Amino acid sequence: MGLVKPNYKTILPSTPGRFEQQWAECLDQLTGYLSEPNYKIFRICVFIHVESESDFELKSSTILSEITLKNAGDAMPVSVIPQSPEEPFVVAIELGLIEKCTATVNYTQSNELVYSTVTSDEGIQECWLVGAMSDTVFGGSHNPAVRAFEKVKSGLDNAGLSFNSVVRQWNYVGRILDISGSNGSQIQNYQLFNETRNKQYSQFRSISGFPAATGIGINSGRVAIECMTINSDVVQVIAVSNPNQKESYHYGQEVLVGEPKVQKQPPQFERAILLRSGKTSRLIISGTASIVGQQTIGLGDVELQTKITIDNIEKLTSVSNLKAHCPDLKNYPDRYNYLRVYVKNRIDIQKVKKICSDHFGNVPATYVQADICRNDLLVEIEAEKINVG
Repeated sequence: MGLVKPNYKTILPSTPGRFEQQWAECLDQLTGYLSEPNYKIFRICVFIHVESESDFELKSSTILSEITLKNAGDAMPVSVIPQSPEEPFVVAIELGLIEKCTATVNYTQSNELVYSTVTSDEGIQECWLVGAMSDTVFGGSHNPAVRAFEKVKSGLDNAGLSFNSVVRQWNYVGRILDISGSNGSQIQNYQLFNETRNKQYSQFRSISGFPAATGIGINSGRVAIECMTINSDVVQVIAVSNPNQKESYHYGQEVLVGEPKVQKQPPQFERAILLRSGKTSRLIISGTASIVGQQTIGLGDVELQTKITIDNIEKLTSVSNLKAHCPDLKNYPDRYNYLRVYVKNRIDIQKVKKICSDHFGNVPATYVQADICRNDLLVEIEAEKINVG
């Protein structure tokens, strides 16, 4: 049985300009993919530069309505993420595409969400649930992480799935490093998200291990969650650890932000998830940073942190490491087909891009500005590596 074989594409405007102009250029390029005879879109991520919460609301509303209009009035699985693309751009689109000759893609409306179901020519099914963004912000009376998880669960329920089937999750945490008031206490936004995630997983995830994941900041007070599920009895789902790094869920209290006398919940994700079926394999790589053991390495040096991050990814994806997790694996993921790179300071993106381009070559890649989950981390890279048999 063969796995789904995704393709990715980054769309950027051709010239600098105002948001309206750049968005129009990106939308024109997207329209070409909507009518592409050989491919179908399974996910659209739009990254935008915003100045305020109201600016985000206005731009995201425009984007969602205009994409729906271009798709003959039918809603699509679209997420709008307030993370600034590389300069001089204020909007960028990341597309997920499937060759029509290898799989079918269907869209389903579920309350406020639209999800896509991708079924390979051999019956393996993925579900991509995007756009689950809270309508509340950190510091208010309602925890936005709870609201985002509620939306995800509603979508999973509608698709006949559960958190047990989630193999990849993106967690966009509003102003991730800020300290906000919640029910009379002060807690870091990322830490509050981690506490919420633990409660949700404890209640709704009954299998051992966790999805691969990224936890990253956005320029909003909200929380958004996206996820990918696998619904197939013939796919092996194998958690892969990194010999360079301590498991995130085993982090000591000393590296978690918050009151020293309060027990803090570490983040819960696997370093990577290996999918295997027949002669095909696919490695989904979590957001990876310059952490060795559980300590940040390369303080203040974005280029060094980028190189250490890449070294972490190479050790994670090495044949020897994958063989340690799956001894009978013969068809190893051997080609990167996707990169997304988060850089804390927008001015550093071109430095990071040069290092990544030199190492990974001509891989579809998206570069955006975002706070990473620790104040001293300057870059984070997520990726996917495939072997299609």
